[in-house]
Amino acid sequence: MTTATALKKLYLFQLSTTSIPLPSGQTLEMSSGCYLIETLDNKRILIDSGMAPGAPPSPAPPSTNEKNILEHLAQLNLRPQDIDTLICTHFDVDHAGYHDHSPAPS
Repeated sequence: MTTATALKKLYLFQLSTTSIPLPSGQTLEMSSGCYLIETLDNKRILIDSGMAPGAPPSPAPPSTNEKNILEHLAQLNLRPQDIDTLICTHFDVDHAGYHDHSPAPS
């Protein structure tokens, strides 16, 4: 039997921004982010974890407004150990960079 849980709070963490030049002369504004879900039964679910320090350089222009997931969690007085579930949408370097900071499942 499974039980449903309800959403209590949803956080969108902006990890960085960058402006990509387009051939038309315009720019494409991009934002990298991840989500933290808090449920009514006091569980915390992190979706993606951002770019790891020391990740290979990207061909994109340098990012600005950078703030990693550990800094975002600390602002909420949380640590990686406070995350109950980590969901990885896919394993690109900008989505899975801080996964090793989360505790292994027991």
